[in-house]
Amino acid sequence: MNDAGSLYFGVGNAVFTAAGNKIVNNKVHDVSDASVQDADGYGGHGIYLDDQTGLSDFENNLVYRVSDSAVNFPGTPFAPNLQNTVKNNIFAFARLSIIKDSDFYMSGTVPSIADQVFTASNNLMYFDRTASSSPAFYVQGGCTYTGGFAYSAYQQWSSNLYWRADDAFASDTKAFHVQPKPGGGTPYGSGPSAWTFYTFAGWQTTAGEDAQSAVQNPGVQQSGVSGRRLLPAQRVARSGVRGV
Repeated sequence: MNDAGSLYFGVGNAVFTAAGNKIVNNKVHDVSDASVQDADGYGGHGIYLDDQTGLSDFENNLVYRVSDSAVNFPGTPFAPNLQNTVKNNIFAFARLSIIKDSDFYMSGTVPSIADQVFTASNNLMYFDRTASSSPAFYVQGGCTYTGGFAYSAYQQWSSNLYWRADDAFASDTKAFHVQPKPGGGTPYGSGPSAWTFYTFAGWQTTAGEDAQSAVQNPGVQQSGVSGRRLLPAQRVARSGVRGV
């Protein structure tokens, strides 16, 4: 696909968002971008919420092996208190990021009150790529400049379970990041050289994110090139994520 994702909502604009939409109990996998068709290789997301969508609920989905992000938000809801809910999902083996928010600032300026894009809780996130991979992988994709607000004012992460296949995510000094200053040209336009990186513990204590979250092996069996199989059994149950 050259845009969007396997499952798509586009239910918001600059003055309105439709409430009550849900994406629940789905299995999404092996979603490819358009790199076989054109140079930019656009698309390849699992779940895609188009510009300014808000008040949508995404629960109990299994999304794995996507060429971009498991969940993508191209923009933010048009006003405060319209955040989307990302809860009790399993996201695995995304190529570029788990949850991506491309643009906190649809108007081009930092608002006077932060417009929270989503809350992400009780999700299991399993991955095998790092910031050193080519292309680079980050749990958070897209914009991380918060305009002086606490990071949780834009994205709130809590009670999630993380695991990277090399068993080194807990000590990774580039596990998470925040952009403290605006980038050139736009409030959000910058890259890794402008980011402040955190370990998982630093993300919790300094950024104030992922309370009651953990880095713990959920039990994923890997065999062969494409024989990765999620095992939502005892270890997943202990994480607080219900079986999907």
